[in-house]
Amino acid sequence: METTAEFDAYLGGIVSSCFTTLAIALGTETGLIDFLCAADSPLTIEQISEGTGLKERYVQEWLGAMVSAKLIQLDADSNKFYVQPNHRHPLRVRGAFAQGIVPWCKRFDLVKSCFQKDGPLGFEYSEEPSWFDWFDFYRSVTCDHVVEQEIIPFLGSTLKEKLESGIHVVDIGSGTGNYTIALAKMFPKSTFVGVEYAEVGVHKAEERAKEKGLKNVTFQKGDAHNLPDSWTEMFDWVFIYDVLHDIADPHKAIREVRRIMKHDSVFSLVEIGVHSDLSYNIGDKTAAMYYSASMFVCLPSSLSLEPHKGYGACWGMEACEKAVVEGGLKVISKTKIAGTKILFVCAK
Repeated sequence: METTAEFDAYLGGIVSSCFTTLAIALGTETGLIDFLCAADSPLTIEQISEGTGLKERYVQEWLGAMVSAKLIQLDADSNKFYVQPNHRHPLRVRGAFAQGIVPWCKRFDLVKSCFQKDGPLGFEYSEEPSWFDWFDFYRSVTCDHVVEQEIIPFLGSTLKEKLESGIHVVDIGSGTGNYTIALAKMFPKSTFVGVEYAEVGVHKAEERAKEKGLKNVTFQKGDAHNLPDSWTEMFDWVFIYDVLHDIADPHKAIREVRRIMKHDSVFSLVEIGVHSDLSYNIGDKTAAMYYSASMFVCLPSSLSLEPHKGYGACWGMEACEKAVVEGGLKVISKTKIAGTKILFVCAK
């Protein structure tokens, strides 16, 4: 059994890191991280301040946090700062994720009210839409990596050949369209449809597709529980990336997925790779992070709509697989990807 001092040190590390995370987020937002990652050689505080157009004293304080956390390196002899080459990509990606803490905090009072017995069941994205700005930014930073490392390698040779020849694809819960657009660009002979419940997501996706001049992708506001009747057996590939748990009734959504699939089509489903039994998540800091994030976004969103199931991001891979099977689909394979997610490849 751990001592009080040991537990206090453990808890202190968790709480203290929140403040460091804020500094990382600020470094991303102000361009400090990008500037240092792009630098060819170590720089003085004055050079960093001049290059970013930021006040020297604040840059100095920020560097103090980053160097103390061993995220940015200091050459003590020259008093210059630099980022190790192998740290640059993680710092940019994690820095983008760290920015999420700002819109999450804007939801604090809304979530607190949901905890109260006489408070609302939840709230829709539109009640605090700034989260979508961060979501769009983060996905734009990570999109290429996700598509290249978490989607394409697991398509299988047959589906990839079909995509190259030309098939119909739908992305349910397409958000701001990052993945849909990347795939549409990669497979120009195929047609892609992105379906998103939140209007702000649809608008951002349409703007991005227009900017890229893509003609083989469209986006529309839609309800995963009630997809168009004309879509019956229409799609060769259906995919849902990290969204099913956000849907008010995942079971009904899966039945809709089955309806719109052709007899030989593929359904790719990515969900959070934690366990449904909480006891198996003990000590898993990634699970703790997803539970916390879900409390502010996924849970209130799904609980705000009928039938108020509110599974949350951590409903677990076992419950997810059970829902897929109960929805009339076969799980062909399941693979852990990116260390924190699980990919189910399914068929009728």
